[in-house]
Amino acid sequence: MTDALRTAERLADRHPGEAQWPWVFAFTSAKVARYQSSALAKFGDLSAARSVYATAIPSMTAPKPQALAKIEYALLLAGTGRQDEAARLGGEALRVGKQYGSERIVSNVRTLRSKLPERSSEVDDLDHMLISLYDGEQW
Repeated sequence: MTDALRTAERLADRHPGEAQWPWVFAFTSAKVARYQSSALAKFGDLSAARSVYATAIPSMTAPKPQALAKIEYALLLAGTGRQDEAARLGGEALRVGKQYGSERIVSNVRTLRSKLPERSSEVDDLDHMLISLYDGEQW
């Protein structure tokens, strides 16, 4: 995984603005950071994922990929007992999902919520947002 990510970093941004096969869109360093942070999260390396997420999320300018990255990070946080922070990120992502009508984002937030067993004000807020999403309420 590390070798593949290093290769991706080396190849990113080599032809800015031009898509390279098999990518439909340009393969940028921001995209590499997202994949790197996702891979580290899936391997459970909290400190490395935290560092990469801190760099990756602000470098993503498109709201939907940023929201998806936040959910991936939130899932890692939820798995390590940081439910409040995970719920807060889930709420941020859900706002984007609602704004863009993205069922993928909404579905991923629902998955995140299923990993948050503890009750807190942040988790309650996320619950309210999910419920009101289907009631047509504004939040």
